[in-house]
Amino acid sequence: MSEVNSTPLNAIKAVMPLAYTRPMFGGIGVFSENKIMFALIHNGNLYVKSTSESEKEYIRQNYERYSYDKKKGTNKTKYFSLPKEVYENNCHLKKTIIDIVNSVSMEKSDIKPKLRNLPNLKISTERLLSKVSVYDVETLKQYGAVKTYLLLKRQFETITIDMLWSLDGAINGYHSSLITDERKEQLLKKSNGPNVNSYSMVA
Repeated sequence: MSEVNSTPLNAIKAVMPLAYTRPMFGGIGVFSENKIMFALIHNGNLYVKSTSESEKEYIRQNYERYSYDKKKGTNKTKYFSLPKEVYENNCHLKKTIIDIVNSVSMEKSDIKPKLRNLPNLKISTERLLSKVSVYDVETLKQYGAVKTYLLLKRQFETITIDMLWSLDGAINGYHSSLITDERKEQLLKKSNGPNVNSYSMVA
């Protein structure tokens, strides 16, 4: 029996006839009629998409997170295994799917600005920042330019002082070429201060 005809998909089709599938993340992604991916099927197991809120609950209940191998390592997703007893109960499954689709829709409507859209930053910078647990603008501002710069420099030898100017400009809304010598001196003093070794990825 192929994965597309597996029991989880049949169960979903029974309560959401208009759901459709597409290969995703090494498995089969399941989408609602309004194009929201809410589930993933892999090796006959059903994984459902989490939001920032439901992810905490899934972790608390020890639901298995779906991950898959890529050339550069293992990629962890926001999909968690759904117990078999849930998707074998049509009423429970339908309510679960509707709740997931509604929650994902609401989270998408509350779109936060991407790091790459800040001054001086681009998608490659965004990827670097994710390596030190800076995934969004709010976290970058919370950490500040100096702490973020030191975390990057600690992990990547190629990071130069220009990154510090870029991060400060990104946080304060100006191009790095406009940074004053006075501001540079302030940032350098902080980056060489006595507390720099205490910086970690915990804010």
